[in-house]
Amino acid sequence: MDLAVGAHAWMHLGANIGGHGPDGLWIQNSDTELREIVAGELIAVGIDIERESPPGTRPSGAVYNIFDSGGRYTSIIGSTEFFHRSMDHWPYATNMYNIAKLAHVYLNVA
Repeated sequence: MDLAVGAHAWMHLGANIGGHGPDGLWIQNSDTELREIVAGELIAVGIDIERESPPGTRPSGAVYNIFDSGGRYTSIIGSTEFFHRSMDHWPYATNMYNIAKLAHVYLNVA
């Protein structure tokens, strides 16, 4: 079985998932059904979606391999102005409260 398409859906927890940078939180989903599930869970914990790719468009990040294979995915990416720099760590670039909320979101999505 081809795991890319055989899995029910993939969860991509991307770079800077806990970042609190200027670009905010970015979600990407393979389809509208997954988008609605994820968005509902994010709203339930008080996290705004600042950026979003339209469902079904080729995503950025490692999840593009799943898209290219025809699989389902949800992807969430954070932002920080410190990406790959010496201050790319807590407490400068990480919002621990959002990480806890996102863990709750993706446990519910699973």
